[in-house]
Amino acid sequence: MKLTPVITEKSYRHAAGDKKKSRLFTFSVDPTQNKFQIVKEIEKIFGVNVLKSQILNRRGKIKKFKNIFGKTSLDKRIIVKLKPGQSISAFELEETNKEAKKDK
Repeated sequence: MKLTPVITEKSYRHAAGDKKKSRLFTFSVDPTQNKFQIVKEIEKIFGVNVLKSQILNRRGKIKKFKNIFGKTSLDKRIIVKLKPGQSISAFELEETNKEAKKDK
């Protein structure tokens, strides 16, 4: 199962919110999996409790290269809200790297 953290400006802002409140974490997942399978997998891998989840199905866009038309692949993302005080380590690594860059 593909489960990779999505680090964009918006997703990072949601993940780096107030530590005491619930924060939102975004993952790119396998398009064939459903919401409940993905939530179970996140809880099992990271050892957290998911309060709420939202699925985003992103359609592939039509692209043109010279006279050949093609389509980019489908992408599925999930945004999960955890219990207050819980966190996912994949997003904290980015936070410490950003703080180290500020110190330089």
